[in-house]
Amino acid sequence: MKNIIKILLMLVILLFSSVACGKPSEEEIRSLMENHLLEKYGEPFEICNLGIRDANGQKYYTAQIYPKSFEGTGKEYDKYYDATVNIDILSFGKLDKVGDTYGDVITKEEAEKYLLPKAKEIFGEKIRIMVIPELEEKEKRENRDAWIGWVTPNFQFIRDKIKNDPDNFRLKLDLYIYIFDKIDNEKEERRQQIFDFIQYLKKEKLFKYLMLDVLIINEEVLESKEIVGKTKNKLRNINTIQTNDLTDETIYTKDGFIKNNIQFYSRIYSENNLKEVFTSAYELGEIKLSHYEKISDIELISFTGENK
Repeated sequence: MKNIIKILLMLVILLFSSVACGKPSEEEIRSLMENHLLEKYGEPFEICNLGIRDANGQKYYTAQIYPKSFEGTGKEYDKYYDATVNIDILSFGKLDKVGDTYGDVITKEEAEKYLLPKAKEIFGEKIRIMVIPELEEKEKRENRDAWIGWVTPNFQFIRDKIKNDPDNFRLKLDLYIYIFDKIDNEKEERRQQIFDFIQYLKKEKLFKYLMLDVLIINEEVLESKEIVGKTKNKLRNINTIQTNDLTDETIYTKDGFIKNNIQFYSRIYSENNLKEVFTSAYELGEIKLSHYEKISDIELISFTGENK
């Protein structure tokens, strides 16, 4: 019996020794990641900030990534295009399959291409949009429903999921429309445009969990020396602006900032999104609820905070 125990101990020692000796180098991990991305997306990627992380006891290799074709463009350091590549570290140092989140970037770009033609038809050519779609699946957790986000390969994948299984999948959609135009007082026309676009989103079944921001900005900003040659053709780089931040009188971009040029803005929440974002206020009836069934439901607020 003692001999058997000794043999087992020796086997365990040998096993751990072989694992320790076989730990992959950083170059090997980087190569695995690069080959995975090249095979999956058909183009080389830049691997940045490679390291080991720990999530609830699960260690994994992770790195930030972007296609090398982004280098030297406004996309290179734009957080809108953030993605990672990951490899879980299994028992005894064995590596799991390589995974990545670049599908979410593809999903954003495809959603933008899908919505942009209608947005231009309604609001005009001098616009940029930013679309952040998120597919969520319903799961039971501790006797309650929880919505868990997915990494998605493309926008059509999301649409198919919510069409084929609407009880268990949903699309949360954050949409930002930046309109660059001359200073004018055509507020009713703007309300009509926003209303028409909301009806389009309802028809496309994209309204149920929507947050929509529409910002109307003085077109003179396009000639600003602060952004010409940098973001003039990359206005999607304008970051998300929260209502509370509007007092800064600033729109921040990757390369600088644009001051004092917002004319009006409108923020739209669907009812489902509203009651999740402002749960307590919603339940207490402290928030004005609208289904946006008439033009007068659209609030157009001046940058000074005046409701128009």
